[in-house]
Amino acid sequence: CRTNWLKKLKGLVSLVGLLIEPIGLIDLIDLTYLIDLKYLIDLADLLDGMELEVVAHNEACVPRLDARVRDRRASFEQSIGILKEAKRLRPDILTKSSIMVGLGEKDEEITEALQLLRDAKVDLVTIGQYLAPSPKHLRVDRFPEPARYDEWSIQIEEMGFLGWACGPLVRSSYRAGELLARASVRLRTDKE
Repeated sequence: CRTNWLKKLKGLVSLVGLLIEPIGLIDLIDLTYLIDLKYLIDLADLLDGMELEVVAHNEACVPRLDARVRDRRASFEQSIGILKEAKRLRPDILTKSSIMVGLGEKDEEITEALQLLRDAKVDLVTIGQYLAPSPKHLRVDRFPEPARYDEWSIQIEEMGFLGWACGPLVRSSYRAGELLARASVRLRTDKE
């Protein structure tokens, strides 16, 4: 039963890639919801033999806000573990994560979260503004000035990420193709 489910999942991921690739909307597969909660599926089985360039797994918030923002079964530490494991299993792929701001974090916590991601060898990162989808969702705590996003971009580059996007309108898959292209250029340059 598990094997059939895994085959269907791989087929779905491949189908989504085939449908999206010709129109160039996205160049990565985001497995966030497939593997977030207590390793519901075996990451090794999922990644085995799949033609992937990027595995994306979004942090969503800084570690201190996990309990308030994320599902109680998920944590920053767990997500870091998933990204590390994906990189260990498939060193040929890039890993990516995203952080939202405006949830009650402090600027220093964003810097610390970025460093934790980089220490886990995450290659690509985005930072964007949290927007409450409805009055029933968490309220927006702040709207950082655009200059703050520029400062985060400088920090990200100095930390050694291969690609990034930071801004109030940035979303987790924001200009995914451009991020991948930038990372590929940096990888080629580093090898030369």
